[in-house]
Amino acid sequence: MAFYRRQWAEIFVLALAILLTAVVFARVISFFLPQAFTDWKMVFYIAGQRPLQIYDAGEWPHAYNNAPWLAWLLVPFSTFSVAGGLALWLTLSILVTIWGLKRDGADLFTMLLVLCSPGFFRLVVHGQIDAFIYVGFVLLQEQSLRRQQLGLLLMAMKPQVLGLGALVHLVHSPQRWWVIAPTAVLTLITFIFYGFWPIHILQNSQWVLDAFFNISPWPYGIPVGLVLLGIGLWGKNDKLGALSTFFLTPYVATHSLFAYTAVLMPMLHKKWQIILFILLWAMTLTIS
Repeated sequence: MAFYRRQWAEIFVLALAILLTAVVFARVISFFLPQAFTDWKMVFYIAGQRPLQIYDAGEWPHAYNNAPWLAWLLVPFSTFSVAGGLALWLTLSILVTIWGLKRDGADLFTMLLVLCSPGFFRLVVHGQIDAFIYVGFVLLQEQSLRRQQLGLLLMAMKPQVLGLGALVHLVHSPQRWWVIAPTAVLTLITFIFYGFWPIHILQNSQWVLDAFFNISPWPYGIPVGLVLLGIGLWGKNDKLGALSTFFLTPYVATHSLFAYTAVLMPMLHKKWQIILFILLWAMTLTIS
């Protein structure tokens, strides 16, 4: 009993420390980058305030391009001020990232590289959601059916990130229909309240394909993506499937690099982790 109390005490202290760090970090970023946290302010915070109107045209500064249940997840955070909700969201993002990396076998050195990577920095600066897509992928690797179901629900919020990792997993899973069932049922239910919302996402997403922040190697990366996907399917390797998504989706934002970095880093020797870290920052500084 004392062991579990100590564990929860450590988690509480860690969460409090990260919350305070997130508040300070957010203040510093806001000072030096006045346009920071745009996605949080103009999309996600508003979505949490009016989760039943997320696909309505009109007053939205930017389009909401995710599954409806993300908006439901955002509701508690949108009951606070913009800054307060953001600090809590970033705190939870950091905590779930640490949990996911630990579950994936990453040591402290690897965790620090991922948390200091340009993808995670951009995720923080934009107030984005990719930490939950990553933890969804980690949950999909668990033995528990309920965790796999939750993992797929989280990944379905933004399937263009790591989505083909879920495909590889489901192809080889003997429980695939049970894993898919909650996401399929919830999707059908949301059609009642939101209409056929995927068409709204497709229409709202067209402009980002030619945006300057789209770093997808599409269509030139398709051969690489197909090779990775083929090897992943053949070898039952969900991670290679997840990494193939980067080359096979026509849109990748800079903050989504975090998810691919988090999947790839634990697979590499420390020497290659350092090289990858340096290359990612070099690329980011070059294209910024």
